[in-house]
Amino acid sequence: MKSKKTRLLLLILLFVLAACIVCTGALADGDPWSGSGTETDPWRIASAEDLQALAERVNSGDSCSGRYFLLTKDVDLSGVCGEEAGVSWDPIGNRGGVTFYGTFDGGGHSVTGLYVVGGASFRGLFGTVSGTVKNLKAVGSVLGSDTDNQVGGVIGLSYGSVENCSFSGTVTGRSNVGGVVGAVGPGCTVSGCSSDALVSG
Repeated sequence: MKSKKTRLLLLILLFVLAACIVCTGALADGDPWSGSGTETDPWRIASAEDLQALAERVNSGDSCSGRYFLLTKDVDLSGVCGEEAGVSWDPIGNRGGVTFYGTFDGGGHSVTGLYVVGGASFRGLFGTVSGTVKNLKAVGSVLGSDTDNQVGGVIGLSYGSVENCSFSGTVTGRSNVGGVVGAVGPGCTVSGCSSDALVSG
């Protein structure tokens, strides 16, 4: 009897161990965020590294169309960008033709320590957006050069929906410069947004 119980326990332990290995492998090889990216189970952003992974995903050519993201806590970007380190944040959708088509819900949380400096147009936490960005507060500096266009605290250029977003800090550029959104394209809607940023351009 004891022998049967022992064998059963060993089988259960082996099954659990195999399941853990499969799950760990799937997480390592797949998406870096928890969740499944659906409206009911969005990918959860909980750190600067998670947000950076989103930027890398979009900037490598995946627009994240039809995917949903939720910021689950306040995030400080000062560990991945900043003036002292001389490292600029690479906007999510960092150039023409590379844009975020998903839905990003800030959940009422803040992204602080944003530091974007020069380099090109489409500057902001997000560079170009054709999806939705909502319920997000951003704080920091977006410093476009005298040749940079479409510069905003949250989004440089939007063709999508921007809802209940705010920005505090400094935004500079040549033209199409704004506290929350630098420029809007056809079909863009902006509602419930505010800024107390110092804006020049």
